[in-house]
Amino acid sequence: MTMSALRGGSSPLAVRPKLALGAVAATVVAWSIGPAQAVTYNVVNIVDPLNPTFTQALGINDASTIVGYGNATVFNGFQLVLPPVPANFARQNVPGADGGTQVVGISGAGTTVGFSITMGVTNGFAQNGGTFTTVDQPGTAFNQLLGINKSGTTAAGYSSVMPDGATLQKAYTVSGGPIFTSPVFTSIDAALVAQFGPNFNSQATGVNDFRHGGRLLFADRDHFSRVSGPDRNDHPDRPVRFKLYPGARHQQQWRDRRV
Repeated sequence: MTMSALRGGSSPLAVRPKLALGAVAATVVAWSIGPAQAVTYNVVNIVDPLNPTFTQALGINDASTIVGYGNATVFNGFQLVLPPVPANFARQNVPGADGGTQVVGISGAGTTVGFSITMGVTNGFAQNGGTFTTVDQPGTAFNQLLGINKSGTTAAGYSSVMPDGATLQKAYTVSGGPIFTSPVFTSIDAALVAQFGPNFNSQATGVNDFRHGGRLLFADRDHFSRVSGPDRNDHPDRPVRFKLYPGARHQQQWRDRRV
């Protein structure tokens, strides 16, 4: 699998490498069986048959349906059911998106989210039953949806008022799934600013069904930021806090489990 760190925009926060599918599977197994037992997993090499020199697998659901894209120049989105033979790749591209489509997340029932580029404009999208819906926060010029919860009701992403999306990134969640024709946006960036002061960029990269209460965030500040997120080994009411230290920005460095 050929991996790329480019996600859109040129800021440091926009560079977020994704794990190979084998690594993701290993993490899930480790969470589910406990630290005292051996961990076994299979590494699956996924190569987009239409774009064999560049493939990113970006999302997977409990049915092992995988989404991603090929081609580093004009993104070519796909959905895949294992094994990764050519016949199992289904193209998933927003109609008219001349810059391509990245499919980033998939719900339990198969609703997908991501972003596409049309005439230089980056738009978030949701796809349900073959119908694509543009999901852009009002008053913004750049949107990416980067995750969706298992039930397909809520997606996570970010927007910017800058057309290239490189700066002034603001994290949000958006409800109204699975069709998202009447999306309701909730700012996460505002909560970060209220608690920790101004930040330059923030992205919400995932969201769960809120049983464990939390979202996975990346925050960009000169000083450390702390955000809360879910942990599968935690009690549902026990938050996990993450700290980003100065000099090691965008990295999950420390976790403090609190009862």
